[in-house]
Amino acid sequence: MSTSLRNLLLNKAVPFVFSRPAAQPVNRALFRIAAIGMGVSSFDGTQSDERRFLKRIAAQNRNPIVLDVGANSGQYAKLVRGEIPGAEIYSFEPHPVAFARLQATAGALRIHAVNAGVGSAEGTAELHDYEQDPGSEHASLIPGVIEQLHHGMSKSIPVQIITIDSFVAAQAFKHVDLLKVDVEGFELEVLKGARALIEAGSVNAIQLEFNEMSVLSRTFIRDFTQALPGYHLHRLLRNGALLSLADTNILRRELFCYQNLIALKQAS
Repeated sequence: MSTSLRNLLLNKAVPFVFSRPAAQPVNRALFRIAAIGMGVSSFDGTQSDERRFLKRIAAQNRNPIVLDVGANSGQYAKLVRGEIPGAEIYSFEPHPVAFARLQATAGALRIHAVNAGVGSAEGTAELHDYEQDPGSEHASLIPGVIEQLHHGMSKSIPVQIITIDSFVAAQAFKHVDLLKVDVEGFELEVLKGARALIEAGSVNAIQLEFNEMSVLSRTFIRDFTQALPGYHLHRLLRNGALLSLADTNILRRELFCYQNLIALKQAS
């Protein structure tokens, strides 16, 4: 197809046909299909995408050090243990109710349970969760997540906050194989607290969840790229493949819906 014909279709024919009200259901369906194909709003209850990525980690190191930030009851730790039996797993959970569940399974999962949240500086912060269902997977350090996005009544409690840099220094780790972060919109603050580790290139891979909570925290994918010098950012696709986010087109990149982001060290 010639350039002139392609431009004619995109600038004339497509708007003429698809901007009509009757075409909007088709537009929404096509948009949904395209988003899923690009790793957006493609949640898979079987976690097949994450399983495939963990196999990649295992292929590089059968005894990796894994930091699981936002562990809740240990759901991700269980996934890691199933795919990488030799992994050394540290799971961080600040909510006392969720941490009690995490502790109850820590022995069977052979994980190190850490009763703390993770952020950009050490101290305390308010953790927001459902008033009638404390210890939920939606608990967040971002105000408004429970009320505005999940339409529930919230209650906040003070929790301890540590940084990844201080934790890694205390453990005297030379490197971390996988840093997994799922903290309901607070992911960028976790990366800020791992700045020394990241700038030294001492973490091999980072997995981040990006979703509508980032609207409330005002975090963009661009912010992650800036917080990860020396790393290449990707979306994790349903089949386990990685889609590069080097593309700076805002329409294709800044989509505030569920997606797993993977940051890998760039080859030196």
